[in-house]
Amino acid sequence: MLLFKKCLLSALFLAFIQLFFVQAGNADNTKTYIGSKNCAPCHEEQYNSFIKHSKKAHSWNSVAIMKPKLKEHELQKCYECHTTGYNKGGFKSIETTPELADVGCETCHGPGSEHAEN
Repeated sequence: MLLFKKCLLSALFLAFIQLFFVQAGNADNTKTYIGSKNCAPCHEEQYNSFIKHSKKAHSWNSVAIMKPKLKEHELQKCYECHTTGYNKGGFKSIETTPELADVGCETCHGPGSEHAEN
């Protein structure tokens, strides 16, 4: 009986872990980055304050200044801190995802597509 309880607890624990990781994986794949301007209509006060007072809201300016002096692998290190969602399905390049070129709302709050839909 004791062995049965241990096996049952182990099976429940493994099921919980599997469920958690499967759900987390699916959730991350369905959420996308939409850019801070899409947050502004509902969160106007917070958006305006962020744009006005946060240096990070204009962080692409620093990247643009340094870009000609850096090698591609060095530039990619800049993207990790100076853009939104780099290597996480967000910023890819200034040409393809300019709306994610600065640090924005989704850097801390995560991809906003699901929130914006609701």
